[in-house]
Amino acid sequence: MNAHAVKSSALNHRGDISGAWQAIQIAHKLQPDNPLVQKVRAQVLLNKNMFSWSERHLESLIASYPDDAFYLMAQAEHFLLTRQYEKAEKTLTDLLTLKPNHIEAHLLMASALELQGKVDKSLVHLERVSISQSTSAQLGLLLANLVDGKDRKVKGEASKEIRDPNHFIASLIALNNKDPEQFIQLAEKAVQNGFSKEYLLESNIIYTSLKQQVQSDKLLKDYLALKTSLFNIKQARRVKRVPIL
Repeated sequence: MNAHAVKSSALNHRGDISGAWQAIQIAHKLQPDNPLVQKVRAQVLLNKNMFSWSERHLESLIASYPDDAFYLMAQAEHFLLTRQYEKAEKTLTDLLTLKPNHIEAHLLMASALELQGKVDKSLVHLERVSISQSTSAQLGLLLANLVDGKDRKVKGEASKEIRDPNHFIASLIALNNKDPEQFIQLAEKAVQNGFSKEYLLESNIIYTSLKQQVQSDKLLKDYLALKTSLFNIKQARRVKRVPIL
């Protein structure tokens, strides 16, 4: 096992993208064909906003491993982050044909659909996530609740995740509780602490719910400013000189 790849994966998960990038560079230099190295590299490239490089890397990997769920998930997330929502939907359709019970794929599909305005279809996937045993169940049900106003509860083991929610989950809980001010505050903390899923902040579901709850335009402007802040943070992560593959 490549220790540098393992370190990079852990740093990437914690939001230390600079450290993850340094570690995966070493790992890739030592073992460029190692499957774990390639998988972690694909994810780090996404989080560094190295989109053109990420796209080429993923296309090459999928050409060699067309049924690899990790690579298909990474490609779908790449398409979401670059606002190619129809392509994301197609990739996720292929993945869910191969693995119908892939909960994370259902969650990404929900985003791909609702960002195209297909909220009813998105809700089907959110409900699938919300009743799963996945740690994503809470995110799925909170978004689903915002769509139709129901009060779904997390089932099974996934409910343990509620005890220590991250800031973004906490922000959605606030929005579910009709507290838009706290939603903004917690969403800001999420961004400050490494949250990087821009497509979730772009969510029509979240924006529509926020718009229905606010009494003035100030919070909507704060939310738009927050999205700009995340964009700027991620742009600053990019490598200024694009290396040769």
